[in-house]
Amino acid sequence: MNCSNVTLINPSWQKRTGAKLAAMPDLYPPMGVGCVASALRAAGFSVRILDLPIMGVAEDDDATVLDLLKAEPPDIVGFTAVTMTYPTCRRLAEKIRATWPDLPLLIGGVHVTDAPQMTLEDPQFDYSVAGEGEAAATALCRGIAEGHVPGDIPGVGYHRADPPYCRPRADLTITDYPPTAYDLYDLDAYRRIYKRMSIITQRGCNARCIFCSSGFTMPRVRYLPLERVMSELTFLVRDKGFEYINIYDSNFTSRNDWVHKICDAIIESGLRFRWRCFSKSNGVDVALFRKMRAAGCSHVLFGVESSHDTTLKLIRKGNRRHHVVSAMEAARQAGLNRVAYSIVGLPGETREMVLETIAFLEALDAEWNVVSPIALMPGTPLYDQMSAYRMVIDEADWSQGSQGMATASNSEMGAAEIEALCEEAFARLNGGRDTYNWHEVVSNDPGTCPHVSMMSLVDPVS
Repeated sequence: MNCSNVTLINPSWQKRTGAKLAAMPDLYPPMGVGCVASALRAAGFSVRILDLPIMGVAEDDDATVLDLLKAEPPDIVGFTAVTMTYPTCRRLAEKIRATWPDLPLLIGGVHVTDAPQMTLEDPQFDYSVAGEGEAAATALCRGIAEGHVPGDIPGVGYHRADPPYCRPRADLTITDYPPTAYDLYDLDAYRRIYKRMSIITQRGCNARCIFCSSGFTMPRVRYLPLERVMSELTFLVRDKGFEYINIYDSNFTSRNDWVHKICDAIIESGLRFRWRCFSKSNGVDVALFRKMRAAGCSHVLFGVESSHDTTLKLIRKGNRRHHVVSAMEAARQAGLNRVAYSIVGLPGETREMVLETIAFLEALDAEWNVVSPIALMPGTPLYDQMSAYRMVIDEADWSQGSQGMATASNSEMGAAEIEALCEEAFARLNGGRDTYNWHEVVSNDPGTCPHVSMMSLVDPVS
């Protein structure tokens, strides 16, 4: 290979305010980057991950990123992006291109997967990778290293072609690839600052919520080998000393027998740690939650969204209000902490409806609530059919969404009213904790899920 050094960049979404950084809570390393890095390393590449948020690099600190690249010059640079960090990646790519005109620049991640054609329009990048990146990134980097990139790699966008084009994605056989390259992350910093680490046990989502892309870009749920899951848990807990793990699956309880299998394996292994997960509201019961608690689960995160069945049906949530009530009660009986996620500004939602949902959340009395303004993200039916849902994008800068700001409005409420209702929810829920010190909250309970618009500005690297 002529090119052997690959640097993968996870952009920061931390905003600098004077000498402080406004940290995005619930921070984890990008799991896809660790999987791609592992595959590249197995193919013979030397891989480095610049995980900028945990390094304390601000979103606008381009000079530091350039200095990091100059210190260890790469042969290939790859970015990962969610929609809210995509503008940062695009800007960084321009700066890198100005300094190293011939350096191959790649981009992948959720945003590319959700909007491959939109990404293809950006000339800052040479190639993009949609979907699961292990096979595509490996073939792409190998082609760059050998001086000839095949023009038909599944999932790859060819930005320099005339005209630019992208190839359809192909499903991966996820048992064919090595475990996540956790060793390329600064695990000591994550354990010290954020108190927890993340794993995935499955890929895909069986839900079809119109505000989320997961069930559309990766609709088939596939389960990682149990041996790999337990190997990664053992490494993180026994070898690296993490006491809290976030299971980052879109819907951990998508299949109850899978949950029982993992819980039994954890119990039998003797690993002692606490963990949390996302769960659907239907198809769960006290027995399942008790098994999870016995295996160390402390928090379950539910997508409540709204208290109105008409809205739940419209957004294709797959459950109704009574499912939420039953699931919350089952989790309470099992002794689990419950986290309720809700959205303000869904299609057709009025101020009165939101106030009723807030009252519903008060009655549920979850241990923590996360209330977010509606956002229209590429790859979702709500974005692709916004006129049919009578939705409007008010803020074109996607990065604003990571700061808890309303970026869209519906037919009944403007962005300002949506933001005001979110603030009212925070004032009435979570014991009135509408602001807090992020580190104090996480130190006391790593399973909590603070929301960015509630967070006081603190220095995340102190």
